[in-house]
Amino acid sequence: MIDVVKVEIRPSSFRLGIVIVSYYDLVLSCDLCIYKEEKLWIRMPEMWINHNEKKKFVWWQEKNFSDDFQNLVLKKVFDMVGLTLEQAIELRKDFFAKKIK
Repeated sequence: MIDVVKVEIRPSSFRLGIVIVSYYDLVLSCDLCIYKEEKLWIRMPEMWINHNEKKKFVWWQEKNFSDDFQNLVLKKVFDMVGLTLEQAIELRKDFFAKKIK
């Protein structure tokens, strides 16, 4: 059972916010991200080792599982915080506008 425990909208250079996801007894801290102002997506826990290499800590073995996870979590995020893609894009633009000033 996948459940969204908490959503924190905190725009940064790399993400729009943090989503805490519970999968049975496992709890994951995932990033809520925007892809080219086209769609929102959930980035699984990972860490960049250097500029060319990253280490993934959690992933789905099959794309259809990943797609199902994305759709389910994003729907729950939208329901919890009332976020739309348009609002997410505006939040990101506002973050970068304030950062430039």
